[in-house]
Amino acid sequence: MSAKLTNDEIALYDRQIRLWGMEAQQRLRSANILLINLSGVGTEVAKNLVLGGIGALTVLDSHTVIAEDLSCQFFQTEADIGTSRVGAALARIQELNNRVVLTSETRSLSDVDEVWFGQFDIVIATELGRNEIVAVNDACRRHRVPFYAAGLHGLFGYVFVDLIEHRSTKVKPVNNKKLTPVGTVVNGVKTVVAVEAVEDKKVKPTEERVTVLDTYRPFRDTFLSTQLPQQLNRRQLKQLTPALPIILALFSQPRPAHVSQTIETFALSKEEVFRATEN
Repeated sequence: MSAKLTNDEIALYDRQIRLWGMEAQQRLRSANILLINLSGVGTEVAKNLVLGGIGALTVLDSHTVIAEDLSCQFFQTEADIGTSRVGAALARIQELNNRVVLTSETRSLSDVDEVWFGQFDIVIATELGRNEIVAVNDACRRHRVPFYAAGLHGLFGYVFVDLIEHRSTKVKPVNNKKLTPVGTVVNGVKTVVAVEAVEDKKVKPTEERVTVLDTYRPFRDTFLSTQLPQQLNRRQLKQLTPALPIILALFSQPRPAHVSQTIETFALSKEEVFRATEN
């Protein structure tokens, strides 16, 4: 793909270019993204990525369409029940934006070699179990590929992000007329790696441009025994949803294949919830 956006692309993406700029849109246009599972969450992700103007999207999904899919997806119809979930949806996804290169993969996730993940700029996994998320996340880390995982449990859901390392820059007021020292640890995962005074006509700078390095941790670390109260302050703990322990505990349970399977079959024991609350 050419580096510059065409006039047609600029007109098509005008509103979002105004939001995040031409350079960001060009990076989107060159992005090659893998989406695992066209679930309810995956359907929304696919729609937003394609409408946003990414370069290429590969959808890996070995499932067939079942009746329950029709209640949370809009790329399948009743006539598609029993057919490949991604195969039934691909043409309808393409209708959203014919500039995006779409590819479908119907292999099982367990049949994919980890080297395959290395070709993508981002991997997004939806509705996977704990062991599957750990395996894909570890593979992405070995190939330095940013990884997202997401899923739903009724009206609640989760998003996990592992960008491995990410640099961000912002301009902020100078505190006490002194620049922030390089090496300052903002919290357990953020470290100041560069500081530059913003030039103005005054003798002392009033603003500084600070570059922060975020160091992310893999999904497997989520279930280590380190307790949250030791990592978060009181304000951060208050911001946590009470549903978090339940969502973490649900990772120890097999996901039901059909809605008709009763909740009693997958009820959490008090011990599982207690362990998730303590960790």
